[in-house]
Amino acid sequence: TAGMIIAGADAAWVVLMIMFVAGSRPPTSGIALVVVTTAPVAAFAVLQALAALRLADPGLRTVEVHRTIEGTPDATWAVMTDHDLYARLAPNLSRVGPFTPTQGTARTGRTCWDIRGRHWDETLTSWEPGRTFSVEIDTHAESYPYPLEEMRGTWSVTPSGPGRSLVTMRFEVRPRRGAAGRAFASALAGTGPAMMRKIITGWESEVTARNESPLAS
Repeated sequence: TAGMIIAGADAAWVVLMIMFVAGSRPPTSGIALVVVTTAPVAAFAVLQALAALRLADPGLRTVEVHRTIEGTPDATWAVMTDHDLYARLAPNLSRVGPFTPTQGTARTGRTCWDIRGRHWDETLTSWEPGRTFSVEIDTHAESYPYPLEEMRGTWSVTPSGPGRSLVTMRFEVRPRRGAAGRAFASALAGTGPAMMRKIITGWESEVTARNESPLAS
């Protein structure tokens, strides 16, 4: 970016001044003059670089987990699309509404509430019954709690041998500019996979429980 170019130019000038002093060995008065003129430029270079980093687009980040579980694709799909179950398994959620048409539009979506009662809408962007679905989260909702500019989620299931399924969860996020967005993206990359695997484990347990239920026979 322009800010980083300017900061780099200032830093290069500071380095040249240091090399000049080291190579020419000027008198003490000359060294003092170089220090006086160089220090503000060095400070400006640092501040300019920090500002450029703060304003730079962090880019799109992806967190994805794959896991093979015991359960047919049909049984796994049934638990993956159970909104109440998802709300119980996701540690940050307290409630997830079912997919419903948005009044006055052709869109379909659901509403999610976190454990503090804050809520946001998720628009369904793809739906292949028995296989995969994707949503786009409204990160600009007034009560949306996370410092993200964009967020999309995809849940998929494919056969993986007799009575087994490969489950995939993927989240794509673009953090908001600034320290908070970058910190959240780093935290998601670090702790997100473990939470996603925990949800998949919950789905597997639910498939087993439903298969063992007398109602399933």
